[in-house]
Amino acid sequence: MRNLPSRNSLMIRSFVLQPNARSGGVKKKIVRACASKTPLSDLISRPDRFKMESDMQRLVAVLVLCLLASAFSPTSAPAGAGQWTSFEGGRARLLASGGSGDDYARAWVEIELQEGWKTYWLQPGDSGVAPSVTLRMAGHEIRPTLVMPAPQRFREPHNVWAGYKDRTYIAMDVPTPDAAGSLRLEASVFLGICQQICIPLTLQLAAPLEAEDNKFREAETLEAMSPLPETLEAAGLTPEIETADDRLIITFQSESLEDARDAELFIAEGPSGLRLAAPDPASDNGDGTLRFEMPILKEKDDMSGKELCLLLVIGKRGYVGSVDLPSM
Repeated sequence: MRNLPSRNSLMIRSFVLQPNARSGGVKKKIVRACASKTPLSDLISRPDRFKMESDMQRLVAVLVLCLLASAFSPTSAPAGAGQWTSFEGGRARLLASGGSGDDYARAWVEIELQEGWKTYWLQPGDSGVAPSVTLRMAGHEIRPTLVMPAPQRFREPHNVWAGYKDRTYIAMDVPTPDAAGSLRLEASVFLGICQQICIPLTLQLAAPLEAEDNKFREAETLEAMSPLPETLEAAGLTPEIETADDRLIITFQSESLEDARDAELFIAEGPSGLRLAAPDPASDNGDGTLRFEMPILKEKDDMSGKELCLLLVIGKRGYVGSVDLPSM
């Protein structure tokens, strides 16, 4: 498979949580996620490079102080990172960046799962439990727009759902209140985690909000390992949609898709009243075409012209965009 463009990343809107009325939840440019062309780098910034001191004596002194501090503070966390909270099947922590002088803070809920455990995507399927996050800062409660990396589809004997194993994260932009001094971000995080059975879980996490020039590498590492979705448009992918025999057929055709293997298509958001079964994985047959067929399980009213937000996943990369539904 040829490499697809890696620029112009895009956030997927979670419609489980509504934006905060006071601030709109996040920057206006990402509220309509499927139609946005805003690069993710404009929304979740990259850490600045660390500049080393040239004076060797000062460097040695800093190293000695760091060693002493680590010896007496074994549970200390990096700047902007909260402590790990353990639970049956894994652990989680809150990362935050952006101080009181910034209009928006950036936050991530990092989730590490033990072998054999899984958790759900924002649109997990009929039997899944979507994650949710409520934030508190300076006396304000915020319900942010949530973003996650491209999920996997798990096909079990009696269930098909979307989620993650091993490690994932939830990213979000957070409007900061007009408050002086240091800020502390608190998060109430609801997750569904599964092994042989699924367990609902609520975690209370917290992290300090560091100044913008003190961003740390943890968030950059997360996004490098599991990138957030990019736009279909930026990748040169235009979906074609049609109906046939109570099935919705979506086709992608591009030279960049040649030799694509086991691609998955997810519905990131759809109109109320429409239910679609999960399609089978699709592989290119040599001409750069991916074809997905989804049985229409339920249709209420006329869906013609209404928007369907799609997430195409190839390997670890996700590509998101919207398409208008045809007459059904």
